[in-house]
Amino acid sequence: MLKKTMLAKSLLIAFSGGATMSVGVAFAQAVPQELQRVEITGSAIKRAASETALPIQVITKKDIERSGVTNTNDLLQRLPAMQNSTVEGSAVGGETFGFGGVSIHNIGETRTLVLLNGKRVAKFGGQTVTGALNGIDLNTLPISAIERVEVLTDGASALYGADAVAGVVNFITKKSGGDGTLSAGASQTKDGGAAEKRISITKGFGEIDSDGYNFSFALSYDKRGTLAATQREFAKTGLVSYTDEDGEILSADTNAATSKRSIPANLNLYNAAGSLVKRINPALAANGQCPPNHVQSGLSCRFDYTSQLEVYPDRERLSGYTSFEKSLGNGATWFTEALIGKTKSTARIAPPPGELPIQPGTAAYDQAIALAKSKGYYPTGIIPGVGDPALVKNFDPSTLDANLRFSELGKRTNINEISIFHFTTGVEGKVQDWDYGVSLIHSENTAKDTFGGGYASVSGVVAATFSPFNPLLPLGQQSAAGQKAIDNAKIEGYWNGGKSSLDAVNLKASRELVQLSGGPLQMAVGGSFQRERLDARTGDILGGRVTYPADANGAPCSATGLPCVGTGIDQRFGDSGIQPAYKASRNTWGVFTELGAPVTKELELTASVRFDKTSDFGTSLNGKLAARYQPVKDLLIRGSIGTGYIAPSLAQVNAPEQNYGVTGNPYSCSPALQAIADQKGVTCDDGAQFQQFAKGFSGLQPEKSKQATLGVLWDATQNFSVGADFWTVLIRNAIGQISEQVVFADPTKYSRYFSTFTDPATGKKLLSVTFPNENLGKSATSGIDFSTTGKLNVGPGKLTSNLIATLLLKSEAQAEKDGVYFSDISNKDQQSAISFRWKGKFINTYDVGAWSNTIVTNFMSGYADSATSPNITTGVNAGSVKADYRVQVGSYITFDWASTYAFTKAFSLNGGVLNIADKHPPFIFSQGGASRGQEVGWDGRYYDPRGRTFYINGNYKF
Repeated sequence: MLKKTMLAKSLLIAFSGGATMSVGVAFAQAVPQELQRVEITGSAIKRAASETALPIQVITKKDIERSGVTNTNDLLQRLPAMQNSTVEGSAVGGETFGFGGVSIHNIGETRTLVLLNGKRVAKFGGQTVTGALNGIDLNTLPISAIERVEVLTDGASALYGADAVAGVVNFITKKSGGDGTLSAGASQTKDGGAAEKRISITKGFGEIDSDGYNFSFALSYDKRGTLAATQREFAKTGLVSYTDEDGEILSADTNAATSKRSIPANLNLYNAAGSLVKRINPALAANGQCPPNHVQSGLSCRFDYTSQLEVYPDRERLSGYTSFEKSLGNGATWFTEALIGKTKSTARIAPPPGELPIQPGTAAYDQAIALAKSKGYYPTGIIPGVGDPALVKNFDPSTLDANLRFSELGKRTNINEISIFHFTTGVEGKVQDWDYGVSLIHSENTAKDTFGGGYASVSGVVAATFSPFNPLLPLGQQSAAGQKAIDNAKIEGYWNGGKSSLDAVNLKASRELVQLSGGPLQMAVGGSFQRERLDARTGDILGGRVTYPADANGAPCSATGLPCVGTGIDQRFGDSGIQPAYKASRNTWGVFTELGAPVTKELELTASVRFDKTSDFGTSLNGKLAARYQPVKDLLIRGSIGTGYIAPSLAQVNAPEQNYGVTGNPYSCSPALQAIADQKGVTCDDGAQFQQFAKGFSGLQPEKSKQATLGVLWDATQNFSVGADFWTVLIRNAIGQISEQVVFADPTKYSRYFSTFTDPATGKKLLSVTFPNENLGKSATSGIDFSTTGKLNVGPGKLTSNLIATLLLKSEAQAEKDGVYFSDISNKDQQSAISFRWKGKFINTYDVGAWSNTIVTNFMSGYADSATSPNITTGVNAGSVKADYRVQVGSYITFDWASTYAFTKAFSLNGGVLNIADKHPPFIFSQGGASRGQEVGWDGRYYDPRGRTFYINGNYKF
C-alpha cells in the first residue's frame, strides 16, 4: 500500500468541487518496503510516488463527480493554469467543428501534449492551414472512463517529444477492480437553453494480482440542446449600448455590429469609375422604416445578424472504452486498450450574406431603376426636367448590384462530426533488474462538416438573377418561379474536414545502477518511432472541383442564353473561396535517456536528454536538468531548466494557398488603403470585412524554446500546507501569422500582404489580404502557480479549504521578426485576445458522515478591452463618437455549490448549482479575435454564457 504524508493526501483531494490543487508531491517519511514503484507523468523512471517533486496537478474521480462538469473539455478549461483554449462555442460561425482544446499557461494548444495512459493520441483531423486546432480534441475523451488526470505544468520535451513545451495532460483510466457504476444525470439552465442529459456505465472484471487478468469497459452517452442568442439578454442583439464612467450612453458602431446585407436587399448604385454613389433599401423607401432586426443607416438598412446566432450548438456524444490486461508470467503483463467515440454537433448562424448582380431586362432591374429615381438618382445620361445637369445625381445602370441576406435559403446550418479510434497494445514487466515496456499505437481522428441547410452555389444564385427571383422583394413575397430558382440553387452534402492518424512504436526501460549517499542512482532509456499523416479532405465545392458551362461573362450560359464559351469554377455563395485538398506525412525517430541521482538524502538531481530526427526538418537535441532539495522534512525546494523544439505542423508546411474567411474586424478605406486598391486596379470595400487568404510555407524554421521552473512547498503543520512554483517559457522562431491589426494600422508599410479577390457572384475585383505562415520572432511567458490547503475540524465534520491560483507575470510576443513585443495580459488592444493576470479558485468542502458540501469561488482579474469608437447617444456630445474608447472590464467572480449524499455504499446522489448568482459575461464593444464566434457585446472565449445552471447525478455501484 502506498503511504503519503498529510500534505500529499490533502493535495490529492484538492480538486473538491470542481477545482484542483497543485500537487508537488509527498516528500516525507514513508516505509520503503511499503512503497509501490510506479511511473509518474514527467519521468520514465519507476519510483515511489512520494519521491517525485514535479509540479503536477491531480484531479481524481471523486473530484470529477463533485465538480458538476460533464466532459473533459470543461474539466480542464476550468483550471487556473489553463488559458486561451479553443471553446466549443467557436464552432458557431467559426468552423472549428466543435473542437475543444487545452492550453497550459497560455502557451498554446499546439505546445501542450495530451496523453491517454501515457500514450500519444492522434491530433485533430480538422486542423487548419494556420496551425490552429493542431491539438487533441478533449470532447472525444469520455469522462466516465477517467480515473484521474495528471497535469504536469513543466516542459517535458526531453522525455515525451518536441511538442511538450508547455507541459503534459495525462488522462489515466481505471484498469482494475470488479466493481461497476451506473450513472445518470441532467442539467438545466435558469433561462432555458443548453439543457443536458447523460448516462454512463463502467464495469471491471478481475484483478491482475489475484486473477492474472483484468478487463474493464466504459460506455457513455450525452446530449445537449441548443442555446440561442435570443435566450440571453446580453447576447440577443448586436445593437448593444453601455453607460460609461462619464454617465454617457454609448452604442455600438452599426458598421461593426451589423451587416450591410439586408432583408430585402440594399440596392447599390455606382458611378462609371466603380465607386459607390448611394445604397438604398426598398423597404425603408416604401414604409419609412426598416424591417424588424434591422437598423437604419442613411437610405439603407443594416441587418442585426447577432439575433440569428446560437451561443452553443446542440451536441450529441457516444463513446466506448475498453482495456484488458493479462499476466504472462515471469513479471510480464500484456495490455491492450481501445477507445471509440463520436461527437455530433449542429451549429446555426444567420442566412448567407452576399452581393447579387441586378440583370437588365428583369423585374428586379426595373424595380431598381424606379427605386433609384424615387430618391433622385438617375441612370447616366438622363436629366429629369429642367435644371443644371451638374446637380443631377447619376449612376451607371450597368453595374447595379444588391447586398442581400438570403433568408429564402434559411439559416446556414453545419453538421459537425468528430470521430476517434485509438488502439494501443504492448507488454510491460521486469527482467532481472530492468523495468521495461514496449507498446504499439494506432490512433485516428476524423472531422467532418456537412451542410444541413441554408447554403447555395454561386452558379445557382447567379442563374436565379436571370429568373423572376427579385432580391428587392420582402421575405415571403417571391413568385413561385422565383422561389423555385432559389430552391434549385441549394447545395447539400459534405463540405470540409480531414483525417489525422498516428502510428507509433515506443520502447523504454529503467533500472538502478549504483548506490549513492541518498539512494540508488537510477537510469531510464527509451526510443520511439512515429508516423503522422494528415489528409485534408475538402468537399467538391470547397475544393474547386465543380464546374459549370459559362458564357463570355462567366455567368451560367444555361441561364443567360448566351453562347457557352468556357467553364466556371463553382463556389459556395456568400462564403466563397477554394481550399484545395492535400495529403502530408512525417516520420519521427527519437531516443532518450534519463538519470535520477539522489546525491544526498536531502538533494536529488535528475537529468534527461532526447535526440529526435524528423523526415522533413532534420535533427534536434533537447535536455532537461531538475533538482529536488529537502533540507528538512516539511520543506521542499525544486527547480528545473530545459529546452524544447517544435517542428511546424503538417498543415503549416504543406497546405496550399486558400481562402480563409474574412478579417475579424471591418475596416474603413483610409487614404493609404485606397491608394493600394487604386494601384492594383480594384475596389476597396469601405467598412467591410476584407477577404483573407492563408497558405503554408515549406521554408518555416522550427520553434525552439527554453523553460525553467523554481518552486517551494512547505508543509507548515499537519493540517496546513502552502506552495508556489515560478515558471517561464521563452520561444524563438514562433510560428504564426502577422495580425490583421498590425497590417491595417499601417497599410503602406505592410503593402506586401495585400492581394486581390474577385467576387464570384458579381465579378467585382476587391482588395483582400494574404497572410502566409511565418516565423514571427520571439515570445515570452512567465508566471507563478500558487496553492494552499488547510483542514479544520468544525462541529461534527471536517472543513477542507483550498486556494489555487495562477499569476501571469508576462505574456508577450513579437508580431514580426525583430519587431516590438505586444502583450495580451489585461490588454486586449494589441492582440485581440486576453490573458488574465489572475485566475484562481477558492474551494471549501465540509464533510459530515455521508454528506459532503462544497462551495467554489471562481475568479478572474479584469482587463482593458480593445479600442473602438462607439456612438454617443446622450448628453451634450450626442451624435458624435467616442474615439478610441476602451471598456474597462472588471474582475469576474462566480460561485458554485455542489452537494453529495451517500444513501448507501451502493447509491449516492450529487447535485448543485453552477453560477449561483447568475452572473452574466461582462460587456465589451470589441469584436474579432482568434477562435472567436460572431457574438457582439461579450466574448465567449472566456466566460460561460449559460448563467445559473442546476444539475443532478445519480450513481449506483454494483
